Amino acid sequence: ISNMLSKNVNILFEIDLDPKEVLNFIKLFNNERFGINYDTGNSSSLGYKFDIEMNYYYKFIKNIHIKDRLLYSYSVQLGNGNFDFINFKNFLINNNYKGVFVLQTARGPTSDDLENLKINRNFLLKLN
Repeated sequence: ISNMLSKNVNILFEIDLDPKEVLNFIKLFNNERFGINYDTGNSSSLGYKFDIEMNYYYKFIKNIHIKDRLLYSYSVQLGNGNFDFINFKNFLINNNYKGVFVLQTARGPTSDDLENLKINRNFLLKLN
């Protein structure tokens, strides 16, 4: 691992624990190369509140999977689940997020993946 860390490789964890437990876990590494891959859908499915999670561990997030899920259930089209995308967008803008985003969305209403990508992109761009 030390060889990877010397080459600017980050090791990110996608963790589905209570926000306080996530913070306690990531702090164990005490190294900026270790961070969090935040998954919007997983967090909302587990009933976690975005603002509370960000209060605990925002500074450790280096990558975000964008998806939406129903509470204790499966992935759905963006905007049809429990995740608060408006609060999410405003928070990231106000805190100057510079990390990576990955669309990890549910299969869309059509079998055309490019069309579904456009639907998800447009959803995100139209958030107010």
